Amino acid sequence: MPPTAWMGQVLKETYRLDELVGEGGTGHVYRGFHLRLRIQVAVKILRHNAGEMAFARFRKEAEVTARLRHPGIVQVIDYDVTPEGRAYLVTEWLEGETLAAYLRRRGALPPAEAVALLSQVCDAVGAAHAAGVIHRDLKPANLFLLAGEGPPQVKVLDFGIAKLIESDPVRTEEGQTLGTPRYMSPEQIRIDGGGDVGPASDQWSLGVIAYEMVAGRPAFPGSAHAAMLAVLDNRPAPLPKTVPQGYRLAVARAMRTDPVERWPDVAALRRALEESVVEELPQEPLPRWLLLGGVGLSVVLLALVVWAHARSTTPTAVLSDLALPPSLPSQGEAVLRTLQPAVTPLDLGSPEPALQSVRVRVQPQGAQVFIGGRPLQGGVVQLPAGVPVRIRVLPPPRSCCQPRELSYTPPLGRPPPPLMIELRCDKNCPFY
Repeated sequence: MPPTAWMGQVLKETYRLDELVGEGGTGHVYRGFHLRLRIQVAVKILRHNAGEMAFARFRKEAEVTARLRHPGIVQVIDYDVTPEGRAYLVTEWLEGETLAAYLRRRGALPPAEAVALLSQVCDAVGAAHAAGVIHRDLKPANLFLLAGEGPPQVKVLDFGIAKLIESDPVRTEEGQTLGTPRYMSPEQIRIDGGGDVGPASDQWSLGVIAYEMVAGRPAFPGSAHAAMLAVLDNRPAPLPKTVPQGYRLAVARAMRTDPVERWPDVAALRRALEESVVEELPQEPLPRWLLLGGVGLSVVLLALVVWAHARSTTPTAVLSDLALPPSLPSQGEAVLRTLQPAVTPLDLGSPEPALQSVRVRVQPQGAQVFIGGRPLQGGVVQLPAGVPVRIRVLPPPRSCCQPRELSYTPPLGRPPPPLMIELRCDKNCPFY
């Protein structure tokens, strides 16, 4: 029976098949209509010659997906077999497009938009892992973006080759791997058929997807065979320098060859990605208290007095190392150089202190800087003048550098020069 011959038929006196909307290697997808609930549904019908292995995977997709109740996972409504022996799966109907189609239209996405989508996927995949299910075929074609107002909602599709952590009823033939090569983890590609595949394998796939979303290209392009060799070699081209450093580090860790070296779970990966695109404090050309309505001339004059006081004083900047004594560090230790003066903050009667733009430079490259618990983005941050803030600097992965914690107080009255931080490192150890 040709695929179009199914249109207009009613399965189990319930599901009317209205339109053929998709076709894959093992089956066809139809837009259907639930005659009693009066809602649209998606009906996936297995090919008559798909084989026993495909039949088993099809049944497993129904069983596995039905047990996963999460807004980010497509919901199964029914599963059955026609009198002719054709298995079919009924799911909720989704309006929109796959992430693969979206990326073909858009190209490289801004990191903040990519993280907004990836956070939803990580939540859904984390819920699957908590239920004892590993997807094993995460890729842009299996992530669906719902159409609608506001930011897109993402649904994870196709658990047809998912693995149950406690058992795996669908066995692979000897030497056979399951999944899409360019998104498969190294352990999944190896000839053992993925026997050691765990939740970290899905994390690898998410890292590869995260790479592609901001790069506008796959991490491992080429044919299936070339992609498999490239994954095992694991040397993708560097991400563009316009991508935030924290994003690049999060992806690099998710794509480590050794699963033990990846993030503890996909929730940790999600947090790292979200922290990488946290927006800085808004840029303000003038202190906010100067813009408040009803401020009298006396407040303006008082601000000028403070500015003149800062210009005439030359005390040492308020800057201290939280990890080491306040004395100057010896050669090889972290060095901080600042030339700006600092004065005791005055109570101006304003609701918020004035903000200072501070440029922060750190060595070695790749180190992460957290100011007040938030990651530094772009090298410039606005901080309240006269208010101490904690600075934490983490070395690049696999480097031989020591982390540091410092306290820094932006000065009042005059723009500060760049704050320069150099970590203490073993120069004989190459940076990762």
